Amino acid sequence: MLVTDRNDLEQMWSTISDDAPSPRENGKSRVRSAIMAAVSESESRKFAPLRLAEPVARIYSMRLKLVSIAAALVVGLSISMSPSTQHYRADYGSATPTLVSLQDGSTVSLAAGSRISVPESFGTTNRRVILHGQAFFDVTPGSLPFEVKTFDSQTEVLGTSFSVKAWPGTPEASTEVVVKTGRVSVQTQAESVLVSPGEFISVSAISKESNQPSAINVSTALNWVDGGFYFDNELVENVIAEIERRYDVSINAPKSIQLRRFNYSTPHQAETANEVLGDLSVTIGVRYRSTANGFELYLDK
Repeated sequence: MLVTDRNDLEQMWSTISDDAPSPRENGKSRVRSAIMAAVSESESRKFAPLRLAEPVARIYSMRLKLVSIAAALVVGLSISMSPSTQHYRADYGSATPTLVSLQDGSTVSLAAGSRISVPESFGTTNRRVILHGQAFFDVTPGSLPFEVKTFDSQTEVLGTSFSVKAWPGTPEASTEVVVKTGRVSVQTQAESVLVSPGEFISVSAISKESNQPSAINVSTALNWVDGGFYFDNELVENVIAEIERRYDVSINAPKSIQLRRFNYSTPHQAETANEVLGDLSVTIGVRYRSTANGFELYLDK
């Protein structure tokens, strides 16, 4: 339609809007404004959020509640059905081992900083413990094998006495077993080795393989059970860690000292860290002194 005068513009406006035309607007501007307003309203309706009908909304809400309840039940059941575990730990600063009595009558002597975990099923379906650190086990004979799991191996017996040392994360980390009485089976991913009384075996954390058992002076190797020390060609870094756990002190040393080797054995309990550090410094040819935070090993310039 060809628009030629004001009457034609007003007629067109009446077909778009119920509002009367403003005397300040000409016909073309009113038509343009009306068309833009109609387009804006159409776009707003197009992108308006979808509203669920009330019955559908109620069903959706109910489903959400049921899902939440089901999830809570699953979590609750998983917690209630998972076996509980008892944890025992020897605190830092324990000069002598901490004695732990187990349900089957066996006892465990834990060195300072060591811990064992005992599942609730212990004594009924198994006799399994998990060790982190060093412990001496005096196992009561029973029909169920007694198992000591460490980070890289498992030691299994029926009734015997033996020690296990396993400090993961330390230099040359390994599991070391010393047998006092009876026989034990030390298992790795690669093999199983029988160890007899008076023998020692070490399992490498790197190769996952064990060496063959070798003879050892058991009473000397177990000096630590009575508060003494036993180090056989041990890295000074590991010796320092043992002294720190035993006396709850901090000891600093340069890497050149930490990488030295130390042979040391004493059946007697040292009253203070000073006594052990004195023997250590003389043996490896270094000096030590007290600091604000503990001790320091150093070399003479």
